[in-house]
Amino acid sequence: MATFSSLGSSRPPDFGYGARSKRTGALWKWSLAITLAVSIFYAWQCGSAFVNGRALADTAVREFHEEFNQGRYQDILSGANKDFSGQVTNNEDPVKFFSGLHAKLGDAGPGTLVSMKIDVGSGATLIVCEYNTNFADGSAVETFTWKKTGDRLTLYGYNVESSAIL
Repeated sequence: MATFSSLGSSRPPDFGYGARSKRTGALWKWSLAITLAVSIFYAWQCGSAFVNGRALADTAVREFHEEFNQGRYQDILSGANKDFSGQVTNNEDPVKFFSGLHAKLGDAGPGTLVSMKIDVGSGATLIVCEYNTNFADGSAVETFTWKKTGDRLTLYGYNVESSAIL
């Protein structure tokens, strides 16, 4: 009769598992700390982008309104993004569009930022701002789309809605 030596042995089999090391807990803590640090960095970046974007947009809108009020529509277009030409209503000539808008609404006055959206992707950063603006002959909601290149914004799109236009 054959006997198995392990059946009568008091020693348990060794499957290669050792005692749990304390290093595993340290690795978990380090990965959590790194993840938290990266998350804080990205949150800070997003927050500063909104603050910086708002300051840039406010300055750009103020400059736009100064040129608009002085009838310098060609200056608006020369400072705009190269893709702007078709971004006004119904692909109308932008100079005629701004001239007609100025004739109906008058000079632009103070505006209040209502909303801002920053879209980062496909190699470009677009900042879309909506302003409630008081014009001489009524109020309007202006939507500016700015393309950010470095620390400069160029006009990429413009839309205006007002009951005074109708």
